[in-house]
Amino acid sequence: MRKDLLYLLIALHFPLWIIKDSSWYFSLNVEGDSIFKYISVTFAVITLVISVILVLYADGKMAKLENFILTVWLAANTSWMAHELFDIQAAAYCAKAFFILGFLMIPVYSLKLLKDYRAKKLKAPY
Repeated sequence: MRKDLLYLLIALHFPLWIIKDSSWYFSLNVEGDSIFKYISVTFAVITLVISVILVLYADGKMAKLENFILTVWLAANTSWMAHELFDIQAAAYCAKAFFILGFLMIPVYSLKLLKDYRAKKLKAPY
């Protein structure tokens, strides 16, 4: 993938996520059948696709791990959203599974971070 396109996806990832979450909020707090429900689903799908692309094209193990953890969090968040907006019980179970996976990734990430920190500190010229 071209570096400029990858950079664009990285730059768009969080703003799209914020639009998704804001639309989710408005869909729950605006009277009537809200268009925000469908906006939030649309942006959830777009953001998830971008998140998976960022995992696939990340440089280095730590970047892949960080993007994978963000993807798991986004999947949990999106599942929870689907449960709240459309009363899909299976989505609540998916959210729980993704949240548990995210919690299990915390020690893996922390150990990798500590290992990298120690390796860089040992190699320091001072």
